[in-house]
Amino acid sequence: MPADNRRLILPYLPLADGPSRPEQLWDAWALAAVEAELALEAWKKAAHGLKEAAFATYRAALDREEQAATDLASRVAPNVARRLQARSA
Repeated sequence: MPADNRRLILPYLPLADGPSRPEQLWDAWALAAVEAELALEAWKKAAHGLKEAAFATYRAALDREEQAATDLASRVAPNVARRLQARSA
């Protein structure tokens, strides 16, 4: 990715006002998934000297997507979310 074509990717932040509606959690997850996909493409296309930074950006985007997916699953399918979290621990 050329240096003049960098984008600001904001961190995923769960909504602070108590339990969120599933639609809001879905939107947050969908946005995080798109950001992860874009970060993957940027990493694949990055010049050699920028690969390490692009990979770090991709990993951070994956972490945000995972957190958003966990929040969504916890809201709409708590039993499934607990099983998935137990597997990754």
